[in-house]
Amino acid sequence: MGLINWFAVHTTSMGMENRLISGDNKGYASYLFEKAKGTRYNATGDTFVAAFAQSNEGDVTPNILGGTEGGGRDDFESTALSGRKQYEHAASLYASATTPLTGGVDYRHLYVKLDEVTVSPAFTGGTEKRTCPAAIGISMLAGAEDGPGVGHEGATCGAMHDLWSAFTCTTTTTPCQAEKPIVLEMGSMKPFPWSPEVLPLQLVTVGNLALVAVPFELTTMAGRRLRETVRAQLAPMGVTEVVIAGLANAYSGYVATREEYARQEYEGASTHFGPWTLAALQQEFDTLARSLREGSFVLPGPEPRDLCHQQSRLRPGVLFDDKPLWVRFGDTYVDALPAYARGETVRVTFWSGHPKNNPRTQGTFLRVQRHEGLVWKDVAYDWDWETKYTWRRGYCLPTLACSHAILEWAIPPDAAPGTYRLVHEGDWKSGWDGRVRPFRGTSRSFTVE
Repeated sequence: MGLINWFAVHTTSMGMENRLISGDNKGYASYLFEKAKGTRYNATGDTFVAAFAQSNEGDVTPNILGGTEGGGRDDFESTALSGRKQYEHAASLYASATTPLTGGVDYRHLYVKLDEVTVSPAFTGGTEKRTCPAAIGISMLAGAEDGPGVGHEGATCGAMHDLWSAFTCTTTTTPCQAEKPIVLEMGSMKPFPWSPEVLPLQLVTVGNLALVAVPFELTTMAGRRLRETVRAQLAPMGVTEVVIAGLANAYSGYVATREEYARQEYEGASTHFGPWTLAALQQEFDTLARSLREGSFVLPGPEPRDLCHQQSRLRPGVLFDDKPLWVRFGDTYVDALPAYARGETVRVTFWSGHPKNNPRTQGTFLRVQRHEGLVWKDVAYDWDWETKYTWRRGYCLPTLACSHAILEWAIPPDAAPGTYRLVHEGDWKSGWDGRVRPFRGTSRSFTVE
């Protein structure tokens, strides 16, 4: 039926300049595995689902050469390198797996107000501590190595690097946040905090496997310590594997260890609730694990606020789509060449409408078709790795509301020789009646040799 794994690595192979929708390295790993198991995303019936989930990836980058360098010539190749590593290791584990999960399914869940937890000495090394109202530090603005921002990491109140750090430490930093020079007090914003502070913590056991579901990006060592806390409580009931399921159910920044927090690099500066956040999580999950082991009840905790009706949109919707009078939506602006060799890229530009008109969920904006007998047969879609669909505003007078769709197909080395074409499907919105209507366009036929 499928598999699920937890490789702790950021999905940041695609850099900040990428403007295409992408599942990044985990999406590519999942794609490779599902294709290898025969999944066809457009087909009905059974499909194999390969879930490449996230874990305690807080300080783990896929960019193995440092900074934004993932080892490839560009972001796409770097994504493929990282994704293939995860796929190949998952495939090896899948093929060699012999130990079944045995036992039942159970869980505990509660909400915790993370900005005011009193942490007992058992989890702090000897003295009672408290978590803090959410705030981020200066080093958060510097970004991590694979997503650099402004400034530099490591700005602490104990080793101030500049006048701004000195100013913020003097005027904004609280004793609760310790070494952190506060640049933004997320928890005191009005009318609502900019960081959710009532957060869900969940512990699930599936046989001898325990899943620790946290709404944070934990660092490697923070994840190890939290796992050991849970393991100590659940080992007597037969739990042998404990996994951090990161970014689960909500989100509120990073969690670093106390030692990492003191350095105030990106991860420490992004730990919103202060230096004892990890200790608070260990305390709360210790309670959950003990309750699960003993079969006792856990109070649900405070109810988080519902902001569903407080949302605002700063970007307008689609007003209308336009085109020159002498063309139709779906006509080619730049057509394909008559012939290509395997390894080359077909690129066709169509007159198009805004993709917001219809996101085509469970559909596609792009089809690659091969002529077989009397019919055209689909061989690739916009979700395939060798294709790209790019929408761009293409200005034309008098309305400036025209747009183009650029369809690309990097012909695989194993593509069957024959006659092909690219098909663009989309929707355009009328400026007269406001209705959205579908359209379809095809490129010229071309040969692949």
